[in-house]
Amino acid sequence: MPILIAALVLVQAAGSPPDERERWLPPLKTVTLPRAERTIGEILKAVREQSGETIDVSGVDETAKATVEWKDRPVIQALDDLCRSLGAGSVSVRQDGKGKLPIVLDGGAALPPAASHWKQFRIELADVSVTTTRSFEGVKRSAQVTIRWMGQPGTDPLSVDGFQPEEIVDDAGWSLLEPGELRYRRGSDESLQEGEDPLAVVTDRSFNRGMREDIAVPLRAPAEEARTIERLRGRLFLTFPMKHVDVSVPSAELVAGKEIGLGGMTVQVVRFSQEGAAVTFVYKMSHRGSGHGFSSFPDFELLDGKGQRLNRGHSGSGSEDGYTIRYTLARPDPVAALHLKAYVGRITLAIPVDLRNLPLPKK
Repeated sequence: MPILIAALVLVQAAGSPPDERERWLPPLKTVTLPRAERTIGEILKAVREQSGETIDVSGVDETAKATVEWKDRPVIQALDDLCRSLGAGSVSVRQDGKGKLPIVLDGGAALPPAASHWKQFRIELADVSVTTTRSFEGVKRSAQVTIRWMGQPGTDPLSVDGFQPEEIVDDAGWSLLEPGELRYRRGSDESLQEGEDPLAVVTDRSFNRGMREDIAVPLRAPAEEARTIERLRGRLFLTFPMKHVDVSVPSAELVAGKEIGLGGMTVQVVRFSQEGAAVTFVYKMSHRGSGHGFSSFPDFELLDGKGQRLNRGHSGSGSEDGYTIRYTLARPDPVAALHLKAYVGRITLAIPVDLRNLPLPKK
């Protein structure tokens, strides 16, 4: 599996010198075309040749013509521009089952109501809901915006952590921002913030990958006379891995006192034993740093002499003396190695989001 190495990227003002830390992101693919009328097929050919990306197209008449003008336009944004010029279409990135990530342009889909772009990323409006609740206590109104993110192929975060709104206002001038609300990283008590944690260990069970991700943003109900949310501005937080670690320890080395280090996590062997198709692994664990992603029961695998997985199930328990995992093997072959794959180190970046003129549902 290709590993994306990423680093913290600070939001830059337009025209500012490039931040050298951006080199840790996959290269930004751009398109340049002088203003002219061309067939859709000619435009798509130029996008493919300049970006090097695979683009699957459906529902588009490639003999039709459009006029575009691009100067170093990010490829996702360029294709969104093309859809807007056609009056329909959506752009997405989809796994094709062969390890590739083609960009998919569906000319029969509706345009997103609003979208915001920043370098390799696009954030679009997926939905807006306004709810009125009537009870004996009175009438209450609430609202929610759902946004959806997408990245250029190769922009593959470990997790989508959340969205921190900074400004939300409707066209009647009302602020819809919930006051004083501190946003937390999904599934954690950590506040949303940029930064890096080189000691973190994230194992397979904690992975949260996916190119499309819906995020609900609660907000105050708009004014009765409002027709749009004039502006929704904030930051979307994504976390990327620093490096991938693949560790195998021969079973002969799993003796009392043996230490296995991964980032800020250290596993110390207390006992490792096998009786036929049953294996018992007793260990102690300590960690440095924030402890993000650490689990009392990491996703250890037991391998045979050919490197094939032997364990088919396990149970675990813990006490002051350490942790115990009892494995059931698929067959009573000797265990050759204890195996663990994980990402060591995480880096969180904030993607600026600025959506304008978000339509409200009709009454």
